[in-house]
This record gives sequence, structure tokens and C-alpha cells, in this order.
Amino acid sequence: MLDHPLIPSYARLLIKAVNPSPGRKLLISCEPEPYPFARILAEEAYKSGFLWVSIRLVDYALSRFRALHSPQESWDYFPLGLARDLEHMGDEGWSRISIIEHETPGYLEGVGPQALGRFQKAASAANTRYRADMLADKFPWLVVDFPGPRWAQDLGLQSELELWERLIPILRLDQSDPFAFWKSHMARLEKRSEELTKRGYAALRLQAPGTDLVIGLFRQGIWSGGGSLCPDGLSFFANIPTEEVYTSPHSRKADGRIAVTKPVEVLGVLVKNAWFRFKEGEVVECGADVGLESLQSFIGIDKGASRL
Repeated sequence: MLDHPLIPSYARLLIKAVNPSPGRKLLISCEPEPYPFARILAEEAYKSGFLWVSIRLVDYALSRFRALHSPQESWDYFPLGLARDLEHMGDEGWSRISIIEHETPGYLEGVGPQALGRFQKAASAANTRYRADMLADKFPWLVVDFPGPRWAQDLGLQSELELWERLIPILRLDQSDPFAFWKSHMARLEKRSEELTKRGYAALRLQAPGTDLVIGLFRQGIWSGGGSLCPDGLSFFANIPTEEVYTSPHSRKADGRIAVTKPVEVLGVLVKNAWFRFKEGEVVECGADVGLESLQSFIGIDKGASRL
């Protein structure tokens, strides 16, 4: 729905979130459906001063074709050239915006989780440096949603327009200056994080229907939230919208059960009514009404996948 009058405002907000500066480059990644919006972002990026803008298309249909038609002995391959393209984003002044959408029409349904798990494991191993640099905020990055008709349908809404109208206040596009709002809101989240750090909680206990989980924390742990900062001092927002403050759990101190009340996509499969039981920080049992095989495959991708 690219004719909505607030689309340009949304694009400007997202570009400002990754702090355009003279000489910087921008990589936009997206699936086929939001590609037209990626073009709008690209134009806004050039208007804002980016030196170079590239769009990388992520098409899950290709993963389906590979799983169905390529020999299993090839499933652990990942081209190192693609990984090298991402390795120097922090060194070469890049930023990245990833557009997540909900419109992929079941390309991965019916594909065995074994294939998708091996694809994911190979990609993860090849992109170790990129992932570490991103988590260390070596470059500005941002993950955003783009509304579409399937998302509206999944929420039981009558139209894509109705979805947009619900998202406008959440994204603060109804503000006279949305970016100014988010800048002040990020500052509030940072203050909240500082207060949580001062309190030095030893553990968090989560209780809800189907959930009673105690997560141990580090006494000297730091809470974070709000804006992020690159080593060179460049600030950016990694998520919009967000109310998130977070810290690192102790890898060996999670005990109890947690239920996942909303469907989640795992290795291309929609998993419903998942639950996990933790003991000493590790998943020792899990279940799901739908998609259990994919869930189990994901937990087995590597040694750390079964821990928080």
C-alpha cells in the first residue's frame, strides 16, 4: 500500500534512524513483496546524503528449490564470497536496514527442517564475523516491519488500510516530528536501563499461564536499551518501534517452563503453542502443537542453540 500518505514519513524516519552521514553506504535487505518500499527507502537515503545504496533481495523460494532438488551432500555449502561482502561493513562505513515482512506465501511449507537447519548452520558459520560485528554495534543497523495484506488477514483485520491505521500511533507517525519523538523516547529507555543496572537483580521470575521460569542474571550485568552507539561515536536506533530494555542471562541459570503463546516462524515453518522446559540454563524438553520437528532441529543447530 505505497500510496498511503504517511509512507514518505515512515521512510524518512527509518533513514534517520541509521544516522546518514557523508560518505556512508547503505545496504537494504528485503523479500520480494516489500521491494517497492525498499526503493522508496533508497531514494530517501540518497536524499539524506548516503554515498551508495544497495538492495539485497532475500527470496525464500530459492531455499525451497534447493531443498527439493539439490543433493543432500551440498546442503552444508555456503558461498564465502557472499559472507566476505558483509565482513567489512564496519570497516568500510556501511549501515544496514532489514525489512521483515509477513507476506511470503508459504514458500517453505512442506520443506523438511533437516535441510533448512543445515542451510542455517552453514550460513551462520560463514557469517560469524558479520554477526559478531553487528551484535557489537560496529555499524548502524535497523530491523523494521512493512505491513501487507497477509499480515492484516492474519490479525483478523478487514484491510491493509486498517492495519496501517493501527500502526500509525505505534510508529508515532501521528507526531509532528516522529524522529524527535523516538530520540526522546530512546533517552527514556536508556535511563530505565541505568536504573535496572543499579538495582543489580540476581534473577527474574516470569509467571503466566503455562509459564513459571526463573532466569539467573550476572550480579555485575549491565542493562541496555534505547539508542545504540558505534565505536566511532555514531548513534543509531536498531528497532522501531521499541519498548525494549535487556540484559544477558546467565547461560547456566534458567530453570522452569515457558510457553510461547503466539505462533513463531522457525526454519520457515509456523510453530504453534510451543513450550520449553529449562534445567540449569539448557532446554531439556520442548513441545509444540504444530511444527515440533522444526523446533527440535533449530535447537540442535549448534551447542549454544539450546540455551538462552
